[in-house]
Amino acid sequence: MISTETVLTAIATYLAKVELVQCDENASYKDNPELPAVLFGDDQPRVSTHATVPDTACVLRMVATDDGLATYDVSMTLRATGISPLPVENLADAIYTHFDDTLGPKAWTYVGGSATAIPAITLTGGTKLHRAQLLSRGVAEQTSPANHRGSRWMRTDTWRLLIH
Repeated sequence: MISTETVLTAIATYLAKVELVQCDENASYKDNPELPAVLFGDDQPRVSTHATVPDTACVLRMVATDDGLATYDVSMTLRATGISPLPVENLADAIYTHFDDTLGPKAWTYVGGSATAIPAITLTGGTKLHRAQLLSRGVAEQTSPANHRGSRWMRTDTWRLLIH
């Protein structure tokens, strides 16, 4: 079994590499409405979910594992500001689109109607992400006033990741 910290850190690092989030080991972030700052859930030692800054964030938390299947269920809570939920919807949808384009059926190689090659993403430490399946798409909810303008909106999506 791969540790929770290893899985979450590898996913955060990968999402930063493809410019969907910003990831700083020291969690010293500046607000960037286009690039959410990675925070880790309360059970992770580095940063609390309840951090008030920055306004735009992506909180990663392990919610389940299955050692026999090598799957890890990870919730990604996106937070963004605005007068509507559209900014947070766009951030969460960008992650979905990336995983779908990179690992989904349209990225597979087909011969005679059968998939003959299914891509994988190499993560930090050499482990491979073979599948990212969206288990549940959250509903954007208004949570609190933002530090700068508008309101904060959050959406939590849960992903099942197949990692070897």
